Amino acid sequence: MRIYLAAPIFAEWNREYNEKVAQRIEAEFPDVELYVPQRNTAINDKTKCATAEDICQGDFTNNLDHDDIVVALVDGDTPGIGTTIECGYFARRCQEEIERQGYTDKCIISLYTDSRECSHTTNAAKEAKLQEFAECQYSYLNLLLVGVLKRYGTMCYTIDEVIAALHLAVQKYHNHAATTEPVSDWR
Repeated sequence: MRIYLAAPIFAEWNREYNEKVAQRIEAEFPDVELYVPQRNTAINDKTKCATAEDICQGDFTNNLDHDDIVVALVDGDTPGIGTTIECGYFARRCQEEIERQGYTDKCIISLYTDSRECSHTTNAAKEAKLQEFAECQYSYLNLLLVGVLKRYGTMCYTIDEVIAALHLAVQKYHNHAATTEPVSDWR
């Protein structure tokens, strides 16, 4: 089984957080092949000069075309554009598999930890502020991205939830491989 960690990689704090998530996944799933783009120095060492085609080849052709699960870190006022593209590309691969065989063995497990996420922080005062110009107290995540993340997987609020979702996805993947019964829903 192959997992792709889709996440912004350019700021030091991004890379440190990505490593924290990657190490947690590797500790929980030692037999899974985890691709962490920032570790691929052939295309992501920015002191070198990888072309756009090199990056596309490295991320799509060499990895996402063969991966079973994407773990996507979608925090920030705007999730990383590369992360968003990777999710869209992988979602298309999921949909193609559904169209071809009626089900998919692939899924996207996303992590969205924004402390302003309204399902965790709603209250009357914040609701009242929504009536004022530019006073939204909640985070916003592009709804097309949210739709992709929910349609082809699940959204998590903590790393522990990601690990639990991965355990479920790995179990279902292996159960399906053993029985050849279609997996209709990863959640």
